[in-house]
Amino acid sequence: MKKKNKDIFLLCKKRNLLCIFFTLALIISFFIMHNKRYEEETTSKEKALEKPSDMISWKTTGISKYNGNYHFVTNSKDKKYYYLTKTNNKGELIFYKKLDGMAHLFRLNKNKSNEIRYTYFYCPETDNINYICVDQTGLVVLNENYEEIDTVNSINNIDGHDYIYVDDYDYIFQTNDFSSLEVGGENIEIMCSLIKEIKKGKEQIIFNSCNHKKMYYFLDKSMFDEIGPNYNYLHFNSFVIDPKDNNILVSYKNISSVIKINRKTGNIMWILGGKLDQFGLSKKQLFINQHAIKLEEDGTILIYDNGDEIRNSRILEIKIDEKKKKIMKYESYNLDGVTTGIWGNATLLNKKKKTFLVDYGIGGNADRPDFEEINFKTGKIDFSINFPNQVVTNIYKG
Repeated sequence: MKKKNKDIFLLCKKRNLLCIFFTLALIISFFIMHNKRYEEETTSKEKALEKPSDMISWKTTGISKYNGNYHFVTNSKDKKYYYLTKTNNKGELIFYKKLDGMAHLFRLNKNKSNEIRYTYFYCPETDNINYICVDQTGLVVLNENYEEIDTVNSINNIDGHDYIYVDDYDYIFQTNDFSSLEVGGENIEIMCSLIKEIKKGKEQIIFNSCNHKKMYYFLDKSMFDEIGPNYNYLHFNSFVIDPKDNNILVSYKNISSVIKINRKTGNIMWILGGKLDQFGLSKKQLFINQHAIKLEEDGTILIYDNGDEIRNSRILEIKIDEKKKKIMKYESYNLDGVTTGIWGNATLLNKKKKTFLVDYGIGGNADRPDFEEINFKTGKIDFSINFPNQVVTNIYKG
């Protein structure tokens, strides 16, 4: 090997042009091999499939640099059927399952034995404009072979915004209840939020906002022209379990707040954002009508801030000191030209590179694709999926 290197060195010394050409060839060869190995490492080993003739089509740009497949629900062209859909990091179809009714929030999970579980919401009644479950929602659980192993029936009055898969036969949902409240000398009916855990068929109420009616007076009334019957004064959107203490963070849109709830007692531990904010967020830092929340590995709260007509949608990373009620770190990533009306989600892919998978939800995403992987450090879009003239939301990467 030493002799070979010595020969190359002598050749380069005698023939500069040949040396330059040889060096460039080595560099190009290295990058080709590196990219090929990278694609093999990040692309699913599952075989790419042809789309069914009645499945809607999509367009992709780039190749995702991060491990994991994409899970989402697509509808048929005549909107009579729905497909559980999984693609690889190139956007190639690698799994689908045709369903007779509406479904959404198709996700990959791991149970406590580290076995793969796929889950999704189904519902017989749909909002045909926004393609989301609005009532009588049920949960379906599949094993790693996509075989059904459990269902939670829609008679449990499950809300279709979000669910938490805790383990096999152990799930957390949001449901609604009704109560009355005196406003301006008049009794009105309000919709309350109930967080429930259903474990092996047994139901336990974790939190009931009917016990916290005063929160009604702190909702963002600017969102509504008038207060009607069954008024949803909190409007649940999303929740997540905090692994460090097993309690639950909940996103309530109508009060523009994230609330932490003690899973054992049902007590409110703290409130971040809105008129009841306990952490001293400035006016510019406050989020508006937020949808999805997540927790990063270091405990940072990741929020999709939908914004309003004045301010664009944003992705927020907020690190808090729960005991001292202080903001330790606050990062904001603007989504220029975007004001998401419904839904909206962000997933952290790389913290150092500030890269997120952005799900723009429904409405207000200008001319952007439906999903994008954005590197906010460089401003570049690494990968995108777009569904022309169709509504597809709630993407999951894993």
